Amino acid sequence: FRPSYQKLSALKTAFAEKIPFIALTATATAQVQKDIVSQLLLDDYQVFKTSYKRENISYGVYETEDKNYLLQKIVLKNKGAIIVYVPTRQLTHDLSKFIQAQGVSAVNYHGGLSKDEKSKNFKSWFTNESRVMVATNAFGMGIDKPDVRVVVHYYVPDSIENYFQEAGRAGRDGGKSYAMLLKTGSSIPSLKNKFNAQTPDLDFIKYVYRKLSSYFQVSYGEGEFQVYNMMFNDFCKRYDLSRAKVYTSLNILDKNGIIAFNERFQSNSKLHITTSLSGVLQYIGNHPNYDVLVHYITRNYPGVFTQETFINVGLIAENTQMSQNRVVALLLNLKDQQICEFDHSVSDCQIEYLVPREDELAVNSVSKSIKKHLKSRITKIKKIIEFVENDSDCKSLQLLHYFGETSSDCGVCSVCISKSKKTSYQGLIEEYKTKILHLLKEQDLHSRELEMKLTLSEADLITTLHALMEEGSITLTPENLYKIKD
Repeated sequence: FRPSYQKLSALKTAFAEKIPFIALTATATAQVQKDIVSQLLLDDYQVFKTSYKRENISYGVYETEDKNYLLQKIVLKNKGAIIVYVPTRQLTHDLSKFIQAQGVSAVNYHGGLSKDEKSKNFKSWFTNESRVMVATNAFGMGIDKPDVRVVVHYYVPDSIENYFQEAGRAGRDGGKSYAMLLKTGSSIPSLKNKFNAQTPDLDFIKYVYRKLSSYFQVSYGEGEFQVYNMMFNDFCKRYDLSRAKVYTSLNILDKNGIIAFNERFQSNSKLHITTSLSGVLQYIGNHPNYDVLVHYITRNYPGVFTQETFINVGLIAENTQMSQNRVVALLLNLKDQQICEFDHSVSDCQIEYLVPREDELAVNSVSKSIKKHLKSRITKIKKIIEFVENDSDCKSLQLLHYFGETSSDCGVCSVCISKSKKTSYQGLIEEYKTKILHLLKEQDLHSRELEMKLTLSEADLITTLHALMEEGSITLTPENLYKIKD
C-alpha cells in the first residue's frame, strides 16, 4: 500500500457519525485482503467477492522456437480484436509493423507516445479500424473493449497479478477467448536476468533520489510539490545509470510517497516573431518553403508578434500537412535568421516532489516499506515462474489457487488440452507418420512447410518428426530439410 492509502483509516475518526467504508480492488490474494482490513481498521465488515474463474477464457503457455512465426499464425487465425503485450516501447513499433506486413491492421501504444498519438491509436483499435493493439503494460486502466478475442503475452510478465489483469481483458462479452503466453527456452533465464538487472537495492534508490535533486537543482529542504519535466534517457545517461534500475527506483519512490512519477510525453513550444509582418512576408517571398507554415501561424496565433506565445506543434503539423520534426526544423531555421525567438523542449516523464528534499533522511523514513516491497517482488517472480513452468496442473486452476480459490480442471487451457490429446495421441501418431511420409516421398520439406500442409500443432509435428527420425524412417539434410532415409 502507498503511504497515502495507509492513512485512510484516519477518516474513521474525522467524522462525528459512523460512516460506511467500502474498499474495492481488481485482484487480491488472501493476504492482501487481510492487509486491506488491517490498514483501514475495519471491524464490523463483510467481504463480497466474485470468483476469479473465467470459464470463457482458455489460458495457455506455448513454447516455440520462433515467437514471430507463432504470433503471425495467431493473428491470421483469430479474426477478432487482439492485444499483444510486449516488454519494451521499441517492440511495440517493431511488432506492429511486422503484423501490418502480414496484411493485418495494427497500431501500437506505450508511455512515450504523445497524448494525441495515444488517443488516435486507441480509437483506431477500439472502433475496429485496426484489429491488433501492440502495447506495453502502459495500456492498462480503463481498457474495457468487450469483444477482445485474444490477449497475447509476448513475454513472461513479472507477476501473476499483472498477467491475470491483462489476460482478463479478453472475452468481457462472455464469448470464447484466449490468453496466450509465448515462451522460448530462454524465457525464464531472461526473466531472472531481467529481474536482477531491474531490481535495485536500498543504497541505489537513495543514490537515484540524490541525483534527481542534482538534475533539477533542488536545494536541501526545498522542492515540495514542485513539478519537473525530464527526458528519462538523458537523466540515466548523464549519471551513467542502468535505465531498468532507475525506472524501478522511481516507481518505488512513487509508491512510498517520496515523489510522484508520471510517464507523460510533453512538448512545450513558445514562439515570438521579432520581425515586423512586412519583414516576415518579404522573407517568405524569397523562401517559399516557409509560406504555408508562416501563414498558418500568423492567422492562428496573432499574438506572436507582440509577445512570447505557446504554440501547439502537433496541431500545426497536422493542419499544414507537415511532420512535427519538419515544423520544428523550419522554426529553428527562422530563429537562426533572427526572425523569431523559438523555444522548443520535450519531456517523456514528470517528477513531482511530495516531500522536501532531505536526501537519505527522506528515503530512510520509508526504508522498511521499501525492503518489504523488494521482498514482495522476489516472491511474485517465483510465483509467475512456477505458473509458466508447471505443465502438469490446469492453468486456470493454478491461477485460482493463487487467489485462494478451488475448482476443477477447466478442460480448455493448454495443459488440459494437452492431457486430452495424450489419451488419444498414441492412436493418432501412426496416422501423423503416414501423412508426413507421404508428403516426403514427393519432395524434401522444411518443418514449416510440413506444418502448413498438415493440420498439426507445432508441438505435435516436432514430436512426430522426432519419432520418425528415431526409428530411422527420415533424416535431416544439411539444408534443414526432412527427407525419406535411403
